Amino acid sequence: RGLGDVYKRQVFSYRIFPTITDTIIYMITHTDRLLQATSYTLKLLLTALAISTCISISLGAVSTFSTRIRSTVETIVSILNPIPAISTLPFAILWFGLGEDPILFVAVFGSICPYLLTIMNGLKVLNPDLG
Repeated sequence: RGLGDVYKRQVFSYRIFPTITDTIIYMITHTDRLLQATSYTLKLLLTALAISTCISISLGAVSTFSTRIRSTVETIVSILNPIPAISTLPFAILWFGLGEDPILFVAVFGSICPYLLTIMNGLKVLNPDLG
């Protein structure tokens, strides 16, 4: 008795819980659709990565000029860093609507804090005599 028994009794529709063979057949017969969805997802993630990288490098470079700017950026990052990125999705949907923008916002929000901390720490330990 268990989930297999519930599945055999067809309590759930096969459209919600397809069998493994149905899933494999779908993947083989719809390869072009899966590749298109994968490339779309990669495009969104790489766009978010580029945005995060640009913002992080800019803020990291600016924070090296002044200790006041650095402490302000560190405070903001330390507040935002523990927040899970997925928890910002409802706000992103409210602010940007449905589409690519909320996805980009969540991906940028999730990656900007680690990038920024890494860049700021790397620039802090960089020897100024090398430049």
